[in-house]
Amino acid sequence: MPRYFVVRQQTTDPVTTPELYREIQLGRLRQGWGVSGQDLRLGLEDYVRRFVGEWGEDNMTGDQRSGWETKGKGRFWILRPMLEITEGDRIVVPKQPRWDRFLILVAKAVDDDVYSFDNNARQPDNPLNDDFRHVIHTDPHNLVEFGYQANIDTLAVNALMGAYRSAVNNVWNPRFKEPLERLLDGSVTPAAIVQGPAEVVKRAALDMAVHKVLETLRTVAPHILEKIVEEIFEGQGFEVIDRNRFTGTGGDIDRVFHWRAVGHPLLERMSPDLELGVTLNIQVKQKSGIDANDVKGVMQLLAMKSGAINEYSILISTADAFTSECTTLAQKEKVILVGGKAFAELYLKFL
Repeated sequence: MPRYFVVRQQTTDPVTTPELYREIQLGRLRQGWGVSGQDLRLGLEDYVRRFVGEWGEDNMTGDQRSGWETKGKGRFWILRPMLEITEGDRIVVPKQPRWDRFLILVAKAVDDDVYSFDNNARQPDNPLNDDFRHVIHTDPHNLVEFGYQANIDTLAVNALMGAYRSAVNNVWNPRFKEPLERLLDGSVTPAAIVQGPAEVVKRAALDMAVHKVLETLRTVAPHILEKIVEEIFEGQGFEVIDRNRFTGTGGDIDRVFHWRAVGHPLLERMSPDLELGVTLNIQVKQKSGIDANDVKGVMQLLAMKSGAINEYSILISTADAFTSECTTLAQKEKVILVGGKAFAELYLKFL
């Protein structure tokens, strides 16, 4: 199982902060309090000695030196969790590349180590000066960026971020880890922004309702599911003109609906008997997960087509998704596919 960390960078300097983000894009998460020679792997005493030499004052008294040594020890223990990060661990970087964004990175070993210390010589005009030499290597192809108000999970991360104020933080709270994993699975558009937190909460509540409705629809008997479909369409003014029509050669329709459109005076004068509207042939399938044989539903509908111009075929399934074979045939034959989530949303909106 991966471990989780929050690493806070310098985010207020107009020169340093963009350079740190460019380094992240190259797979190098840099952290400060790391000038030349302050490799954490050298241990506490060496780090403190170099810390005092770099940051301490000239001609210090004993008490002053003791104070700087205490600061150096504190910095070392704050930074030391960087040595615990291993390949695959998740790292959250707040306020990068902007104050209203955060990044999720995945640690990656380089030469068998995730942590390294940059000992390379630098030019005087380097934006990082002689600092930020602590490096956590990450996978640049597995970097995702989110707005804090992208969805309910980003709101949850934002709410818990305040508990991790140090430069490097171990995260043990499962309430922090769970939304991060959902964000990493690719189902949310990175950096998405909605209208505001109220809209995020509303969308999350609706998603939970849709999920619950879909679970319930999968438990009822198939003929009850067909009746529910009938009630939805009847409630919107459609007329049921047939039920459970089938042939002996594979054709099958669970419901046939007709929508009578209001005629135009010009057409009524030309032909009072001219009927306008659409006919819907609907096949209903009660499934869970992926229905490997869902293409059969499309074929059943196609076998029942009359060829009328205003006739449409619809396959409704409570499955999570349709197979590529089913989707390809439906697109070719202009059969409308309604999956489980879409059907549950229709249920909530129109019934």
